[in-house]
Formats: sequence, structure tokens, C-alpha cells
Amino acid sequence: MTQAMQLEAQKLLTEVYQAIDEGRYSDAAKRFAASGEWHRKGEVLVGPKQVETAYEGRSPTLRTRHILSNILIDETLDGARFNLCITLYAGQSETDEVPTVPGPAMVLTSHGQLTRSGGLLKIAQKHTVRQFVVQSADA
Repeated sequence: MTQAMQLEAQKLLTEVYQAIDEGRYSDAAKRFAASGEWHRKGEVLVGPKQVETAYEGRSPTLRTRHILSNILIDETLDGARFNLCITLYAGQSETDEVPTVPGPAMVLTSHGQLTRSGGLLKIAQKHTVRQFVVQSADA
């Protein structure tokens, strides 16, 4: 695998979650191929429009940060396969103040396939699975 492919794939995956964390859902959705699938929360979202629509109505006070780790990329003939771990922090904030959270909300894994579309690497298929939901300190 070339270092350029490795970096391009990592950049794409990081950009998706950065856009979600910043509330730029259209930008996250644009990282999916026209028929790209995202398997999440028991649903299959197909194409950028469905990915973007999944975020409609999301609370404007919700603040998230997805921390990506254990990123593995394997080049294929038409793109790459990926595997990664996500630690999700989430909190509420009515203003621009930083929310206080007791720790991560959950740990997820994601794996899938990236493909070339119009010269750009895009998500062809992505499966996101909750591995741990972190118990609150109050429980």
C-alpha cells in the first residue's frame, strides 16, 4: 500500500467525523459515493442525501467529538478496506460554552470499503457498531 493511499483514506474518514462534530452534515454526506451505504443504528442509509437526512432534527445543543483510533487501511484494486475504533464524547450546551461530561458516551467500531469516484476516494460501504455504552456515574 502506498503512503499516499493510507493518508488519503485516513483523511477521508477523519473528515467525515470532523464534519459531524461541527454540525456540517452536508459535508459529511458528500464523503459517501452516490450509492454508498452506511449501516448504523439498525438502518441502512444509501447515498449522500440519506446520510444528510439522518441528521435532520438533531438537537442544536448536542455537542459531540468522535475520537478515531486503531485505524487500519488495506488497499484494494478499486479503493481500500478500513477498520477503526471510535470513542464518542457527547454533551449538551445551550450556548457556546464547553459542556462538562463525566467521560465518553460510547465506544464504537466501524469497518467498510472506500472506492474511487470522479478521482476522489469516497465511502462505498460503512458499518458502524456500538461496542460499549458507557454507564453514567449516577447509575
